[in-house]
Amino acid sequence: MIQIRYATSDFLCDDSGCTTCHVPDDTWGEVLGHYRCQCCGDLDPKLFMIHQDLWLKVTGGKVDLLLCWRCTESQLGRSIAPNDLTDCMLNCVEHPDMMVVNGHGFEEFAGGQGGNWYDAVSA
Repeated sequence: MIQIRYATSDFLCDDSGCTTCHVPDDTWGEVLGHYRCQCCGDLDPKLFMIHQDLWLKVTGGKVDLLLCWRCTESQLGRSIAPNDLTDCMLNCVEHPDMMVVNGHGFEEFAGGQGGNWYDAVSA
């Protein structure tokens, strides 16, 4: 069973020069803050999305947790495989190699990115 050690998954740091916490993001117009794995406390883990049935298995039915890759694999009892990842923009940006291996199509995302989207994110 997963042990949750951190009550919140996002927070603002005390560093007044931090561009994540104190400068509005161009896309959303608000500060983003940092994330922390709610299991191990790893700061700003690389984000990913896995299929809901697998996530519910990993989290014991808690949908609103944020876990790092390592803790997710630990709970799964195996490595995260390319077909575990959902076909979403976040995974295409953060894990393009795994998405290509699984045959996920980037063309559906290319419209809003302009040009050859995969070449842009893998450069």
